[in-house]
Amino acid sequence: MTAQLAVLYSFPPGNEAVTLSELWDRVAPEYREPFQRKLTEALREGGPFEFDFMLLDGDASPRRWLRMRGHPEFDRHGVLARVYGMA
Repeated sequence: MTAQLAVLYSFPPGNEAVTLSELWDRVAPEYREPFQRKLTEALREGGPFEFDFMLLDGDASPRRWLRMRGHPEFDRHGVLARVYGMA
């Protein structure tokens, strides 16, 4: 995670990687179901994904739209190991 992306997501400086649950907490409630649906579909199919969503406002800043693109990586047992991507 870049410093700029950490700022967009309202993470403290120095975060290089975050968990899905940490991202989830920052997605605006009305976008959580579509976010979950598209992510589940991408993980099931094992391919890249792309979708738009709105982040919650942090510290009274305006809400922000993000487009997330990612590619899941699975270990040799088919278990999700990490997701590479950009926003």
